[in-house]
Amino acid sequence: MKSEIKKGEKSTCTLTVKIEEAEIKEANEKALVAAMKTVSVPGFRKGKAPRKLAEKAINQAALRARVMEDLIESSYPKAVEENKIRPISRPEINITNYNSESEIEYTAKVDIYPELELDEASYKHLKLEVEKEDIKEAAVQKAIEFLREQAAVYTPIEEDRGLQEGDYALVDFLCTVKGKKVKEGSVTNYTMQVIPASFVPGFTDSIIGVKKGETKEFDITFPEDYHSVLKGKNAKFKFTLHEIQTKTLPELDDEFAKQVSEYDTYEKMLEDINNRMDENANARTLNDSKNVAGEKLAETIKVDLPESLIQAELNGILSKMAQSYARQGLDIFKNLDDEQIRKIAESRRAEAEKYSAVQVILHSIAKKENITVTEEEVNTKLAEISGGRDVRKMRRDLIKSGRIAEVEEGILLDKTLEFVVENADITYKVVESKTDDEIATDIAKETAEAEAKMAVESEEVPAEEPKVEEVKAEEAPAEETKIEEVKAE
Repeated sequence: MKSEIKKGEKSTCTLTVKIEEAEIKEANEKALVAAMKTVSVPGFRKGKAPRKLAEKAINQAALRARVMEDLIESSYPKAVEENKIRPISRPEINITNYNSESEIEYTAKVDIYPELELDEASYKHLKLEVEKEDIKEAAVQKAIEFLREQAAVYTPIEEDRGLQEGDYALVDFLCTVKGKKVKEGSVTNYTMQVIPASFVPGFTDSIIGVKKGETKEFDITFPEDYHSVLKGKNAKFKFTLHEIQTKTLPELDDEFAKQVSEYDTYEKMLEDINNRMDENANARTLNDSKNVAGEKLAETIKVDLPESLIQAELNGILSKMAQSYARQGLDIFKNLDDEQIRKIAESRRAEAEKYSAVQVILHSIAKKENITVTEEEVNTKLAEISGGRDVRKMRRDLIKSGRIAEVEEGILLDKTLEFVVENADITYKVVESKTDDEIATDIAKETAEAEAKMAVESEEVPAEEPKVEEVKAEEAPAEETKIEEVKAE
């Protein structure tokens, strides 16, 4: 195989690929053998006919198409590698010469990533301002209190009385809508605390006074602004109280440390918590620094982006959005037409353009600074994301599917951003570590902003019905799910 490249306007190029006689013969033989296994010849079982008879029965036009397809599939990646280009789009193939015995030639027109000629001043010694957390004692104590809560002991009370506000209780409750069970609103053998603000309005009012062993049924209408698929629904609850409990928190001593950590003393556990919180804060600072550096690069270095690159990034953004909603049981694009999807895409276009520009810039920096990805780095990354799967098998599967390049791409971009950060002039703005409530508020704000960017009015996205299934009157409550699914927003 021989190949040559011709650069076109902007970021297009045309590869000319010539496949020679030996490769053609090999591909012809491979395709012929495969076809012979499926061809039917009268008087013979499928795939068992003599070669000469089988060859006559084979559709020669289909065979030539198969050979051409196989040759392009095998030669195009080699041509890309030989000419050291990074395609964005799928190639536009045009067969310019076809001789099934001696020579085949085709062209592949494709968009490629722009290559920038950068001077060091454009990416070195960038002036960045980054927030840096200062871990306060309150944050450490918050972490310890979390461990205490995890180690709490719940003991049944023997007093014959009804459930009161503030009590802990072991309960079941079954939620139904129009006689059908709603999994999002049903739990079994769950320990909850009776705090009105933690639940949908009216829920705790309805269970106050219930005694051990009693069951109570009541109706709740969920608010229209409720965060679950239950919003606006009228639901029936069947609530059963197994126990009223007291909660006892462990003392902050060596026994507590042994119970919740690998350490023998409380002092060593406390030291480890401080160290880990510092490490996590430093990791967040580094991540923030990379984000700020990326923003700065996109702001200061202008890139003439091919439309195909922007569209590829937009497709990625929309795909991630769909996956995110799917994890919540929502099919965000289920009932959207092309115009509505176009509006969503347009609202995220600026984001796609910025990220595309950063990719192009980082690749140009990596090339100039000889930043590469090692096999060891790929294996380390795969181990991080494997989720317990066999890393070697995972690597083989990624190579087979052609997706190993995505992993390598992510590592390369991250390494290059780290290089930019290491060579930047950073001014740190010290801020106190955030509380859990502040972090939750930030997440909620970011989620709301992301949803607002969709630019789709609420009536354009029909609300989905709760997940329901038929339930008999005597049926036990559904399997345990997270209590947050029925709490107030």
